[in-house]
Amino acid sequence: MGLYAFGKQPDVLAWNLTRLAEVLLPLSEHARLEAALNRFWPTFQHSVWGAVLDRLGLQSLGAEQDSTLVQEVFNVLHETQMPFEQFFFDWRGGDGGRAMRSPAAEHYRGVAFETLAGLITAHPPTANANLDHPYFARETPRTMLIEDMEALWAPIAERDDWRPLYDALGEIEEMREAYSAAS
Repeated sequence: MGLYAFGKQPDVLAWNLTRLAEVLLPLSEHARLEAALNRFWPTFQHSVWGAVLDRLGLQSLGAEQDSTLVQEVFNVLHETQMPFEQFFFDWRGGDGGRAMRSPAAEHYRGVAFETLAGLITAHPPTANANLDHPYFARETPRTMLIEDMEALWAPIAERDDWRPLYDALGEIEEMREAYSAAS
């Protein structure tokens, strides 16, 4: 909910870049810095749209529809506070049936999600969504939240047990393979 909350990241980035431009004013012309900032935003938006579509394994339907989808993704994630990684994992390839079998399915049944579900399923899956990879047969994705990663150190410190760390590294490698094979 604070300044660096996920849904506020684009605004924070804009604020930070504007502050950087202000610092550079003695070194450049105002018009040149403003033009550079104005060129940045369309590029940034298209990059975000592409990254979200790639993560979901969905094809682009053009700037307008992609923008609407991505904005709704961020709105719903903010509104529901559902686990970020679980959402992208569940909706990979736009498969609503798969999402409804997820442990997070209750998030997808609410009114807040109806519009987003329609936008997702309107985008066809990419040919390389890679849903047949064993990683996507899991019930939950591998997360790398700070709490998850910090929990790996207790068995090492207490019992010199490295197995949980090695298991986590194996899961991370499986996740990398699943998503990189799709790229």
